[in-house]
This record gives sequence, structure tokens and C-alpha cells, in this order.
Amino acid sequence: MAVRHREIKANGRGTVTQQARLWSGLVLLAYATGHFINHGLGLVSLEWMDRMLAVMSAIWSSVPGTVLLYGALAVHVLLGAVTILSIRSLKMPFWRWFQIILGLAIPYWLVSHIIVTRGSELLTGVPVSYLQELSLLWPVAAIKQNALMLLVWGHGLIGVHFWLRPKHWYKDGLLVLLPLAVAVPIVAMAGWMTAAKREVLRLSLDPDGAEATELALRLTEVRAAVSEYQAIAQGWVVIILCALLSLFVLFLLGQNLRRKVRVTYGEGLTVDAAPGKTILDVSRDNGIDHLSVCGGRARCSTCRVVVLSEQDGLSPIGPAERKLLDKINAEPNMRLACQARVNGDVSLRPIIQPQRAASTPLKSDPFGWGVEREVSVLNLKIKDFRPFVDKSLPYDVIFVLNQLLDMVVEQIEEQNGHIDKFTNDGLTAVFGLETHKTQAARSALYAAAKCQLLVQETQGSLSQHLVEPLKIGIGVHSGRAIIGRVGKTSDQAAPSPVTAIGNVSIIAEAFETVTNKIEAGIVYSTYMHEMCGLGIPDMLGKTGGITIQGVSEPVQAVIVKNSGPLKKKLELT
Repeated sequence: MAVRHREIKANGRGTVTQQARLWSGLVLLAYATGHFINHGLGLVSLEWMDRMLAVMSAIWSSVPGTVLLYGALAVHVLLGAVTILSIRSLKMPFWRWFQIILGLAIPYWLVSHIIVTRGSELLTGVPVSYLQELSLLWPVAAIKQNALMLLVWGHGLIGVHFWLRPKHWYKDGLLVLLPLAVAVPIVAMAGWMTAAKREVLRLSLDPDGAEATELALRLTEVRAAVSEYQAIAQGWVVIILCALLSLFVLFLLGQNLRRKVRVTYGEGLTVDAAPGKTILDVSRDNGIDHLSVCGGRARCSTCRVVVLSEQDGLSPIGPAERKLLDKINAEPNMRLACQARVNGDVSLRPIIQPQRAASTPLKSDPFGWGVEREVSVLNLKIKDFRPFVDKSLPYDVIFVLNQLLDMVVEQIEEQNGHIDKFTNDGLTAVFGLETHKTQAARSALYAAAKCQLLVQETQGSLSQHLVEPLKIGIGVHSGRAIIGRVGKTSDQAAPSPVTAIGNVSIIAEAFETVTNKIEAGIVYSTYMHEMCGLGIPDMLGKTGGITIQGVSEPVQAVIVKNSGPLKKKLELT
């Protein structure tokens, strides 16, 4: 099985407060999911809904279930309020505002729903059946009920998304999870409304109307019992929300009245910030793209920065931040931007730049800072180069090298590749600085195949300078790498070449070395093969695991002797 080399993302758990908010939210989402499934059974029959309701009641109406459910509700609401009051920047991503607005809207309608269902049971001593609940909702409260369902579901899914987002399997899992996430509320809304309409029709056809009369009396009793409590509860919710928002505004105003501090990004970009804001907040306030896969919850390390000055201007490292920094073996001057708050002047540099920031840098060359992304690396060398040098005249050596490398470079640049470096017997090229990872992989493989074929075709024109025919070996691999300019040039008007640092370069070089040992032309990873959709690997070459020093597991590779079929396959797919 192919070993896929992905970005190494150390997953943290966040602070204790964030963990409590997450797990209390998951309990509430579990309850809501069961409730939605219960509603969806209305597409089958009312009997099925009542059976499922009996199971749900056995779980959540028991003493442990009640304590867990209402305890989770209290914890989630309380910590949600604390989170809102801790916000220090209004320039948050849209999804964050959307989640907050949903969270604020839910209590007003939810408290009414709780009082009508669980409250009426406590006040009257009679359990609420699904027929009674449907009759209360349909049709006068249908829009309100569906809106509440969408609010709860949307709020929960945003939290789940940013909880799972740092996990390596989540991106592929979205193909299954996203359709399910969309289907659940749709089926639930269709289910309860279908059941309600069906039951209304059934009651209207009842010959003596006894069941309908009994239901009407029961609904009148419930409404009389809960109406006063509904108004009181909703009034208190409005008062609490207004108080919460007032405190939020006061905290923001107080913060902005404090003396500003200076935050310097890299070389030259300096902004003013109010003390108490996180580095991530400061970046967002000033329109600086700053990656944060987990949404600023200390569950990933993508927002990390290198502090270039003393750390006196930053808040102390908390337990959650320390745990995650230790997990990634961070240097002492590395901090998480979502956790470190600025209290004084500080100079720093983000480590991982978003793709959009790299393509449209704010005020500096992103490759001068260093970015992290998935690229494809091609490593090419002339086989038996030392014997060729020993047997050839100096003029012939330089002439052949220039002819060969000029031709190779032309093919690489035609495929949007960038030359990383030249060696005395070859070169390294990087693909994917401006293109998607799949296109980068295809371009790198196509350039490798073209280079092999062209070297074979030009042997005749170089024969007078060669004692023996020249052959090249090429190793190609795709994976996460740090991309940046390393080293200084004497002419600073011409920046240093862009280089790729990481396992992807080590593996590509190791693959090239293998071509000498087994008489192959190209060795590339099956990860690239699968990503490019090239079908069965054995149709193009042999496959096998290659052990590489410094890499924990053998890397599965395709070993190609004749590059013609590979080139043709890439042209056809």
C-alpha cells in the first residue's frame, strides 16, 4: 500500500475551556441528531416516530441522561458567553460571525420549545406524544420549527468542522460527511411535516371526531399551562442577551482606549495593535493573511510564528499552547498566534503562509519569509558522470553539460517548473509554486518523461564529444515542503532561487539514486501515480517499496525503464 506523505499537522486539544465547550457541544449535537432522525421517521409512519421517541426518552429522560443533557446545555451556554466576551477583534472570518449569530439566536426559540415539550410534561404530569407535538407545530409554528432546526444544525456543524479540520483524513472524508450533513436536516424537516399533514388528514376523516376533540382539549390544557412560562423565559433570554452584548461592547471600547503597541511582521511591515489581542487577531485586523486551520482553537499548529524579538511583549505560554509546541518540537522562539497575546512591542514572522497570500504577497516576497505547501520535486542526474569527465577534454565536458542542461531546463520551464539548483552532474526542479498539487505532479512527470526521451534522441548530435552514450536518472516525488529563498547573492537585485526543504526533496533524491542501481530511467512515487489518475501502475513499470534513510516506512514507487508509455498516458488522461 502506498505511503502518502502529507503535511505533518500536530493536532492539539485546545485549552480546557475549549475542550469543555467542544464536548458539551458534541453531547447537544448527539441529542439533536437523534431528534432529527426521529423527525425523519415521519416519512414512514407516526408509529415509527413514537417508537423512536420511546427509545430517546429512555436515554435522555433517565437521571444520568437528564444530568448529561442539561449539564451540557448549561456548560455550553455559559462557555459560549465567556467566549464572546473574550473576543478582542471584530475582524473575524465570516464563519466565526455566522456561528456566533446562530448561537445567539438559538436560545430565544429553543427555550420555548423546551417549555412546550419537557415543561408541559412536568406541569401536567402527562408525557408529550408525537401526535401532540406535531399538532402544536403544524401549521402555525412550522417555519419557526424548521428555522430552529437549521440554526442548531448549522451552529453544531461549524464547530465539528473546525474540530475535525486539522485531522489528515478529514478532507477525503468530506465526500461522505458533507452529503450526510446536508441530508439530515432536509429529511428531518420533510419527515415531521409529512407526518403532521398525514395526521391532520386522518383526524379530519374520523367519523365521530372523538380523537380530534380529545386532542384539542389536551392542546388547550398544555397551552394554558405553559403560555405564561414561555413569555417569562423568553423575556429573560432577551435580557441576558442584551446584557451580554452590552458587556461585549464595553470590553471592546475599553481595550481600544488603551495605549497601542507595535507588531512588526518580518522585515518592515509594522502595525499598531491594542494590548490583549492575540497575534491572529492583529493579523486579521490589518488584512494580513494568517493561516489557522482549526479556527484559532489551539488544535493545530498552522498559525505558528517565529518571534524575532524578545518575548516580553507576549503573554506567557499556557498549558494548551505548551503541549502543542512540545508535540511539534518547537524552538523556544516559536509561538501559536491564536494563543499568544500582544502586551508590548514585538517582532515576528508567520511560518506557514496561505496559498492566496503566497500568490498575492502583501508587502514582501512570500518566498523570502518561507511558505509551506504541497509541491512536486524532480531530481535529475547524469549517470556515470565521473568516468565521462575523466575520459573527456574540458571543452567537451562543459559543452555537453550546457547542451544537455539547456535542453532539460527548457522542458522543465515549459511545464511551469522552477530550477531549485544546479549540481555538477544535474539539477533539482520544483513544480507547484503557482499551480494545484495535482497539476504540479502531472507537470513534473511529463517533464521527466520528455527529458528522458530528448536525451535519447540527441545522443547522435553529441556523439563526437562522447566516449560512451550518456544516460540520465530522474527521481520525482510529491509532498509537503517548506518553500523559500535560502542564501544571499552578491547582487541583491537578483533574489536567491526558490528551494524546497523537507522529506519530499530527500525522497526525490533517493529515487534518483535508485535509477543507478536497477537500470531505470525514472522512479516516482505511487502517491503521485494515484493523484494523477494514471490507472494500474504495472502498465507503466514495476512497483515496489523503497527504503529511504530518515523515512520511517518504505515508500512505494513506480520504476520506469521506458518513459514513452508514461508520456503517452499523461497526454491521454
